[in-house]
Amino acid sequence: MASAKEKIIDEATKLFFLNWYKNTSINSIVETIGVSKWVFFYHFKDKQELFGFIIDNYYDSQIKKLLDKTLKAESLKKEHIISFYRGISKWIGSNKFKWGCLLWNMTLELADNDELYREKLIMIFSDWEEVLIDSIKKIPGKTKNTPEEIANYIICSLEWLILSSKVFKNKEKNDKNFDVFVKILWDMLGS
Repeated sequence: MASAKEKIIDEATKLFFLNWYKNTSINSIVETIGVSKWVFFYHFKDKQELFGFIIDNYYDSQIKKLLDKTLKAESLKKEHIISFYRGISKWIGSNKFKWGCLLWNMTLELADNDELYREKLIMIFSDWEEVLIDSIKKIPGKTKNTPEEIANYIICSLEWLILSSKVFKNKEKNDKNFDVFVKILWDMLGS
């Protein structure tokens, strides 16, 4: 049985995905799970603290977990990079294209208005980019592009994959976009 704190985190995560940050109130969180505001404030100082916890947890449990699983091999191959990419694409489809990516959703909503959140994003995206660059450097042979260019391509194309999947909500379209990005990425990684 989940604790009250776990229920708050789980429900708030869903509400932040579906309603975004500004449209998710503490009231809506506690009403949905049937606890008092006192229970909320026992575990979190405010909505911003809860949100920071969720973002850290989301990055660690979703993005970083996938990065570690696919890109931390001793002898990295191009297939590992593609596997990382495929994992993101599979995750997008598994939630019926409804949720997208919490990091991108919140970036669109908060990066210009919330300096604390923007700083957190800088740390997350910098870490993500650094892991990708280090992983790409481990691939044997010569790549056609620099590791930095390839890492930027991966991050930017994932953004497009996530955004277009939310717009089209079509598995075939998502798979086609994925195939195009993989073909380009495969070429960038060289032979």
